[in-house]
Amino acid sequence: MTRLHVLVAVICKSTNINPSSAFTVSNKPFLRGTMATADGSEDINDFLLRIRELGDRRDREDEERTRKLEEEILQGRKERQARRAGQ
Repeated sequence: MTRLHVLVAVICKSTNINPSSAFTVSNKPFLRGTMATADGSEDINDFLLRIRELGDRRDREDEERTRKLEEEILQGRKERQARRAGQ
Protein backbone atom coordinates (compact mmCIF):
# COMPACT_ATOMS: atom_id res chain seq x y z
CA MET A 1 0.00 0.00 0.00
CA THR A 2 1.52 3.32 -1.04
CA ARG A 3 1.55 6.48 1.02
CA LEU A 4 -1.05 7.92 -1.33
CA HIS A 5 -3.41 4.99 -0.74
CA VAL A 6 -3.00 5.47 3.00
CA LEU A 7 -3.74 9.18 2.55
CA VAL A 8 -6.87 8.34 0.54
CA ALA A 9 -8.07 5.95 3.23
CA VAL A 10 -7.46 8.44 6.04
CA ILE A 11 -9.15 11.35 4.28
CA CYS A 12 -12.10 9.25 3.17
CA LYS A 13 -12.60 7.90 6.67
CA SER A 14 -12.36 11.33 8.29
CA THR A 15 -14.83 12.89 5.83
CA ASN A 16 -17.25 9.95 5.57
CA ILE A 17 -16.60 9.65 1.84
CA ASN A 18 -16.87 6.30 0.12
CA PRO A 19 -13.29 5.46 -0.95
CA SER A 20 -14.45 4.26 -4.36
CA SER A 21 -16.10 7.62 -5.04
CA ALA A 22 -12.84 9.39 -4.24
CA PHE A 23 -11.39 8.00 -7.42
CA THR A 24 -13.92 9.54 -9.79
CA VAL A 25 -15.49 12.98 -9.66
CA SER A 26 -17.65 14.26 -12.48
CA ASN A 27 -16.66 11.25 -14.58
CA LYS A 28 -13.01 12.29 -14.33
CA PRO A 29 -10.78 9.36 -13.45
CA PHE A 30 -8.51 9.97 -10.53
CA LEU A 31 -4.96 8.70 -10.19
CA ARG A 32 -4.93 7.07 -13.58
CA GLY A 33 -2.26 7.70 -16.15
CA THR A 34 1.19 9.13 -15.64
CA MET A 35 2.47 11.26 -12.82
CA ALA A 36 2.74 14.94 -13.67
CA THR A 37 5.94 15.33 -11.67
CA ALA A 38 8.62 12.93 -10.52
CA ASP A 39 7.44 13.04 -6.90
CA GLY A 40 3.74 12.82 -7.72
CA SER A 41 2.86 16.14 -6.07
CA GLU A 42 0.53 17.08 -8.92
CA ASP A 43 -1.52 13.93 -8.40
CA ILE A 44 -1.70 14.55 -4.66
CA ASN A 45 -2.85 18.13 -5.25
CA ASP A 46 -5.48 16.88 -7.69
CA PHE A 47 -6.60 14.32 -5.14
CA LEU A 48 -6.91 16.91 -2.39
CA LEU A 49 -8.85 19.20 -4.73
CA ARG A 50 -11.23 16.37 -5.60
CA ILE A 51 -11.71 15.51 -1.94
CA ARG A 52 -12.61 19.15 -1.30
CA GLU A 53 -15.04 19.05 -4.26
CA LEU A 54 -16.65 15.91 -2.87
CA GLY A 55 -17.02 17.56 0.53
CA ASP A 56 -18.51 20.69 -1.03
CA ARG A 57 -20.93 18.61 -3.08
CA ARG A 58 -21.94 16.64 0.01
CA ASP A 59 -22.51 19.90 1.89
CA ARG A 60 -24.71 21.27 -0.91
CA GLU A 61 -26.71 18.04 -1.04
CA ASP A 62 -27.11 18.06 2.76
CA GLU A 63 -28.32 21.67 2.67
CA GLU A 64 -30.83 20.82 -0.07
CA ARG A 65 -32.14 17.81 1.87
CA THR A 66 -32.43 19.91 5.03
CA ARG A 67 -34.30 22.66 3.18
CA LYS A 68 -36.76 20.15 1.70
CA LEU A 69 -37.35 18.50 5.07
CA GLU A 70 -37.97 21.88 6.71
CA GLU A 71 -40.47 22.75 3.95
CA GLU A 72 -42.26 19.42 4.47
CA ILE A 73 -42.43 20.01 8.23
CA LEU A 74 -43.85 23.51 7.77
CA GLN A 75 -46.37 22.25 5.21
CA GLY A 76 -47.46 19.50 7.60
CA ARG A 77 -47.94 22.03 10.40
CA LYS A 78 -50.05 24.25 8.15
CA GLU A 79 -52.21 21.31 7.10
CA ARG A 80 -52.74 20.23 10.72
CA GLN A 81 -53.64 23.79 11.73
CA ALA A 82 -56.12 23.99 8.84
CA ARG A 83 -57.72 20.68 9.89
CA ARG A 84 -57.97 21.86 13.50
CA ALA A 85 -59.52 25.16 12.43
CA GLY A 86 -62.11 23.28 10.35
CA GLN A 87 -63.26 21.10 13.26
